[in-house]
Amino acid sequence: MDAVRKSRAVARSAFSRACRQLEAELAAEQPDPVEVQVSLSMLNQKVEALVTEEQRLMEAMLQSAAELAEIDEDAKGSEEYTRRWLRLQQAAERQLQTDRCRSASGTIVSDGSSRSRRRFRLPKLELKRFNGDIDQWLSFWISFAQIHEDDSIAPEDKFQYLIQCMDENSRARELVESFPPTAGNYAKVIESLKSRFGRTELLVEVYVRKMLSLILRNAVRAEPLKLSSLYDKLESYMRALETLGVTTESHVATILPLVESCLPGEILRAWQRTNRGQSNSLGCDALSERLKRLMEFLRREVEGEDRIALAMSTTRSAKTAVERLPTQSRTD
Repeated sequence: MDAVRKSRAVARSAFSRACRQLEAELAAEQPDPVEVQVSLSMLNQKVEALVTEEQRLMEAMLQSAAELAEIDEDAKGSEEYTRRWLRLQQAAERQLQTDRCRSASGTIVSDGSSRSRRRFRLPKLELKRFNGDIDQWLSFWISFAQIHEDDSIAPEDKFQYLIQCMDENSRARELVESFPPTAGNYAKVIESLKSRFGRTELLVEVYVRKMLSLILRNAVRAEPLKLSSLYDKLESYMRALETLGVTTESHVATILPLVESCLPGEILRAWQRTNRGQSNSLGCDALSERLKRLMEFLRREVEGEDRIALAMSTTRSAKTAVERLPTQSRTD
């Protein structure tokens, strides 16, 4: 057992040297992230060797005639080494994460001129937060995907970013925090989030219901939604469906009647006149082409309304300017 004790002593000495090296790096005025990462990796290697020697000695003591008190005292000493390692590991991870955030928020852009040294500090980008509402999932995931798909970020760090993006006391936050924040659980929590909030069939239903709400709004309210606002909403819903990978062809038989039902009466009548003579086949290709023509028709109508509004605004401004002129000036 003496040989095992000596081997454990050597492992402890190597561990202590690695600890002192990492502590020195962290205590520097401006810690070098590369050196911190290297020192942390070396410390983790020493920990693995020390754990092996600790287990060997514990097995030897249990098989010997050692007193229980002696075994317990030795175990307490081992726990102190574990605590020191955990404290240093947490300190190093915090420092590395701070360096990553500083690097992300301090991106510098140069104007590219050899005669000018002006440099511009870009504003810090903030990730979109998620509160558990299904209709907010798509915009959240598009934002968070930048981190999720970045191979240079460790899974455990991605997990921390994910927690920060969840609103406090929300269903999404409760789901994420139900997993221990380890590298191995990151893929599991992402899969769970997608299963709960990001199912394609559920999101399709959300945007179809949004279209139905537009129909109800125009039917119930005396003053219908402005055509420009209606067009913007319809286009955003359809683009969201395309982002989800839902092709227009696969749902055109549902979407086309909904879009037509959203339109005010005079716009729908104008559309029917414009569409007269076109194919009214019920095939998917024909319906898809009809939907494209309808959206193009609405775009032109919105552009026309904008031009009319601009012309009327110019006319009103000119009329107001004339009315403000003195009477003599007008007669002249």
